[in-house]
Amino acid sequence: MVHEKIINSVEEVIIISPRGEFKTKARIDTGAYRTSVDKDFVLSLGLKILDNKVMVRSASGRQERSLCELEFELKGVKIKTISSVSERKHMKYKMIIGRKDLKNFLVKP
Repeated sequence: MVHEKIINSVEEVIIISPRGEFKTKARIDTGAYRTSVDKDFVLSLGLKILDNKVMVRSASGRQERSLCELEFELKGVKIKTISSVSERKHMKYKMIIGRKDLKNFLVKP
């Protein structure tokens, strides 16, 4: 039997990077397929931006985004994923977590 963890629309996560572990608040976005992290934040963590790119649809339309390997902990669960990299400095949260990385979680509306 799988036990789901209940999460809220905003959760604290611990990002595991070459420069250590960093806590930040992330927006849980079930409308987004992939997790997305702010480009400046990615670079400050020492994470490598991959050569691959992906086309995404967002509120601002279709755009091509870079990717990065990302490892983070959400409610005690470690998640390794490929995240898109975007300009989020104008947004409240440096990171959104998409439904691809929300398996075994229940999102409390």
